[in-house]
Amino acid sequence: MTVTVANLMRVFQGLPEGIEVIEDVSPEEACRRVRETFMQKAPDLEAWSRQIRDHCRIPPEHPFRELLRKRGVKESDQLWTLGALAFGSQNPWIVLQEIRWDDNTRSYPEADEQRWLGQSVARMAAR
Repeated sequence: MTVTVANLMRVFQGLPEGIEVIEDVSPEEACRRVRETFMQKAPDLEAWSRQIRDHCRIPPEHPFRELLRKRGVKESDQLWTLGALAFGSQNPWIVLQEIRWDDNTRSYPEADEQRWLGQSVARMAAR
């Protein structure tokens, strides 16, 4: 599987390079590249990923969580780390634009989140 991610960390840090688009790489490679832009890093990728997943929880009802469960993606997979950064943090550190699965189908997690948020707002307004 491969992912396409927009890394916004440089923007948050005020660096002139701006947004880095990471295209068609494994979730692990995407995590490595995103981790390099963080000022505070755990000693290695695995420790950093655990910290991210522990502190940036994807909401239980979020469509990304449902997608990964339906696809049988283990919670130790780096795709969960990317999801935690995109959907579980208080800041949108990354935008998880596309997942190309091994069966050559594609998912668009950011678009799924936008639809989910819109539906959530509509339900709240209907109350």
